[in-house]
Amino acid sequence: MVCSFVLLFVCADLYGNTKALISGLDNQFHYQDVSRHSDFRNQTVPMIEEIKKADASFYRMEKTFMLTVNDPLGMGYRGMSHYSSLYNLNFNTLMKRLGFAQSWYRASYEGSTVLTDSLFGFKYILSKDEMPSCYKELKTSGDITVYENPFVLPVGFMVGKGIEKVDVESNNRFTNQNNLLNTLCGSDMECFFAEENVQKTEGSLAYTFTAAHDLPVYISFPTYDNPGGSLFVNGSYKSPYFTADDNHIVYIGQFEPGTEVKFSFNADPAKIRLLSEDVYYLDTAKLEDGLEKLGKGGLYNISYKRASIKAEVNAAEAGVMFTSIPYDKGFTVKVDGKKVKTAALNDTFMIFDVSKGRHELQISYTPYGFWIGLSVSIASLLLVIYLFLRSRNCFEKKTYKTV
Repeated sequence: MVCSFVLLFVCADLYGNTKALISGLDNQFHYQDVSRHSDFRNQTVPMIEEIKKADASFYRMEKTFMLTVNDPLGMGYRGMSHYSSLYNLNFNTLMKRLGFAQSWYRASYEGSTVLTDSLFGFKYILSKDEMPSCYKELKTSGDITVYENPFVLPVGFMVGKGIEKVDVESNNRFTNQNNLLNTLCGSDMECFFAEENVQKTEGSLAYTFTAAHDLPVYISFPTYDNPGGSLFVNGSYKSPYFTADDNHIVYIGQFEPGTEVKFSFNADPAKIRLLSEDVYYLDTAKLEDGLEKLGKGGLYNISYKRASIKAEVNAAEAGVMFTSIPYDKGFTVKVDGKKVKTAALNDTFMIFDVSKGRHELQISYTPYGFWIGLSVSIASLLLVIYLFLRSRNCFEKKTYKTV
């Protein structure tokens, strides 16, 4: 009787705690109807699978819209967006400096430009919005268009000697992106340049300029705080802005020279403390020249498995191989079969030295501490087995009486 009462009490307690936990999560994060997930996947996943079937090479893919931050994991493609409590602080910090939306444990693709897409290996982009004209439109299904980036670089490529750090400390994210490309190229490219004649309406967050170039236009308005707001371009809603998740670089369009462009933020100016107000063009011709130079020292004949990449490189001279792979102690790099020392650019992206000439490379990954953990687990299992057998008197010497 007592046991039945205790069991009933435990079941009731578990039920109450479970209900409170689920309700609390719903109040905080708001569960969505399963049909929204189904509809999103039914529209998006077939396009992703079609790209993967047509191109089996190693590349990254992303979307300018999302269902959840973990779409790449949930839909089976190599992307950037994710949310994890095991987040990489150095990665999030650098990407935020480059203009991406990063907050808490969230790493987001929002804030990308043609420059970052190319350096970080994003070959295909799915978008519901118009992309810069340098991208190639491949297919449209419903309101989603697949774009191909013609400037994309492989996952690794040769850069100059002695590269250890890039200056990305400016509040101007375009300056930081220029510095990144200049450091990798070893020359002054300045692919982003400012629109100098932006007029601001007094007492508001409304801006006007006349387009001087038929080039992609990006804006960036970082702030001290994030009170929330919305961005409008030529009277049309563009995106949320001035929140922790949405303060990033935004592509606002490509306009014929002489076109008047107006953009504004639906936010209280008294609550906005701006760090910078930047409107920039991207010189795609200069960018192409710089990326072409880097591409000549890029990895080729790339083959890959779940935890390793094999490739070749023909280095015109000794230098550093930059990879768009976040640095981790678990990575092992071998050049021509010999293990080489790895380092991290800005404590973020894995780099290593490569001598002049043609080489075969292998990059493999085993979680740091895996073998120690495996050894401890095996030893613990053997100890449990031993104690179990001992408890069954399996090790006692048995004697038998003769009759």
